[in-house]
Amino acid sequence: MAWVIWPGFFGAFFLSLIATPLFTLAFTILKKPACRGLRYFNMTMMSGFINLFNPALHQYLVTAGMTQDSSTWQIMGNVVLHSQASMRGMLDAFVLLFYGFFIMIPLILFLKKPRLK
Repeated sequence: MAWVIWPGFFGAFFLSLIATPLFTLAFTILKKPACRGLRYFNMTMMSGFINLFNPALHQYLVTAGMTQDSSTWQIMGNVVLHSQASMRGMLDAFVLLFYGFFIMIPLILFLKKPRLK
């Protein structure tokens, strides 16, 4: 049974060593003023799908027990859309980190071994 438990333990431990700095870096990127524009960009892109002619919206409203009055549009715009745009901004921050690491990996090839005296 130990052959199942110990690899899982060590895998989770080393994953936490990688994930903690990565999440910290992603959240730091999101706090910068340039990324606030990314959230508003995501909000405008997603708000195009919230209209009366979208059949998926009618299905969502019926499932959520809402009607098509002005308070519904306020809830959709301020609560649902804002949280989804923030999540999309976080995913965009991780994509930005991925491309940054992907570009920096070939630079390792240019590193030289230090000379020992």
